[in-house]
Amino acid sequence: MNQFINDDAIKAGTAAMEKGYEQFVAVTKAQVEKMFPAAARNFDEIVAFNKANYEAAAKASQAAAKAFETLGKTVATYNQENFQATVEGTQALFACKTFQDVVELQGKQAQAGFDKALAQTAKVSELTTKAASEALEPVNAQVTKAFKAFTKTAKTASAAS
Repeated sequence: MNQFINDDAIKAGTAAMEKGYEQFVAVTKAQVEKMFPAAARNFDEIVAFNKANYEAAAKASQAAAKAFETLGKTVATYNQENFQATVEGTQALFACKTFQDVVELQGKQAQAGFDKALAQTAKVSELTTKAASEALEPVNAQVTKAFKAFTKTAKTASAAS
């Protein structure tokens, strides 16, 4: 499979990062429990929040990687088609019998090239917008969740005082 991003490599990297994170959390939790018993009560909640942040970032990275792959394929296809059109256009120019034929053909080729470039620009713009939206979706969801949690905590603390 000829891909810019290998899905297996992404999954393996994500799994390795998750394992390392879990080991880090276990060691950190033991240290916090020894040094700060009062803070240890909220440790699991803090860890869960941070894990959710990590998972959102991982999902965003995966979405971005896939989007860059799609974008790369789109640009490569366009370049290949453009090269083929250039070869065919050059052959057509050599087949022209008069200077007037050359001028007319070049005008048609220029218009076709401009139209295709304009369409490609719109397509790349659409892909880029979609990629940004998909990559930011998990991060936005996590930010919204965090904002709600902090707002709730702030209200509880305010009511207690």
